[in-house]
Amino acid sequence: TQRLIVINVAVHILVHFLGLKIIYTGCFLEPYTMFSQPWRLITCTFLHANFSHIFFNMYALYFFGMLTERVLGPTRMLILYLSSGLIGSLIWGMFCTGSLVGASGAVFGVMTAAAIAYPNARCSILFLPGSIKLWVMMVIYVVYEILSLGGGDNIAHLAHLGGALGGLIFMRRLGYMR
Repeated sequence: TQRLIVINVAVHILVHFLGLKIIYTGCFLEPYTMFSQPWRLITCTFLHANFSHIFFNMYALYFFGMLTERVLGPTRMLILYLSSGLIGSLIWGMFCTGSLVGASGAVFGVMTAAAIAYPNARCSILFLPGSIKLWVMMVIYVVYEILSLGGGDNIAHLAHLGGALGGLIFMRRLGYMR
């Protein structure tokens, strides 16, 4: 988890502060690049549009990643992150247009895995009082993403849903669900 955060932050610094825009232009995903340049299905998950984009993704990755890594170990955690990001990118690329960047799909997979591994753990949602069970939080997030589809808000809701699906499939394959 910590290494994934370091990689994401390092790429962000290289692109946005050191001016290496070639990294950005060579790694973001557009639907027509999915099959001709398949590495972009993963590389886009290490790019972020701005500070708030990377901040909230890395905040969620730290919180849920550390929790998930306890049960999966670092190798499976990495596989979960990459496979959830890949599924999120694929689903987004099949139905959307424009450019995709961000770790949100991968992070949604990690959040889903945490909710499956620790369903009754309690957490707080930023800016809201009180706490709720982790599984309830994920249901709220998934419903929100579904309701937000087609909203024209420049957020890759399908990538988030695809990442959550990736986390669900991953945990099911490991036997956490029947």
